[in-house]
Amino acid sequence: MFMQKLTSWTQASSMIGRTFSYLFSQAIISINIGTYLTVNQFALISPIFAFIIGIYLPPLQ
Repeated sequence: MFMQKLTSWTQASSMIGRTFSYLFSQAIISINIGTYLTVNQFALISPIFAFIIGIYLPPLQ
């Protein structure tokens, strides 16, 4: 039961992340805030930033 809950939460968070990134990218292009290069730079920097934050989170016990 635990693995089923974990899998469903993981899939849900992945789908939410994809939806947010899609909407964010569409907003950047539609409002002319940036170009496709800007979207690619965000796509490169975001996982690096999340990894750095993850390193400094306290360990699980």
